[in-house]
Amino acid sequence: MKKIVLAIKDNNCASNDACALCGRRTEPSCGPELFLDGTWSLVCHECGEKHAPGLVKLLALARDAEEYFQAQWGGHSLD
Repeated sequence: MKKIVLAIKDNNCASNDACALCGRRTEPSCGPELFLDGTWSLVCHECGEKHAPGLVKLLALARDAEEYFQAQWGGHSLD
């Protein structure tokens, strides 16, 4: 069985494309997201948990940091 490799990439287009692995719709969001490595094919949270739980945790930390930054310095982005 071929190992599934995922990557975090900056998604600049919020869409609810089908997950590249299971076919379920993904949550529309801009910013860091999971993709099949070497592609722009989105991967849903559930498949991310199954195949790359460490990357899912990194995404959660990034979102938490962004929320904290927004709360502390209101309206400014980390970009």
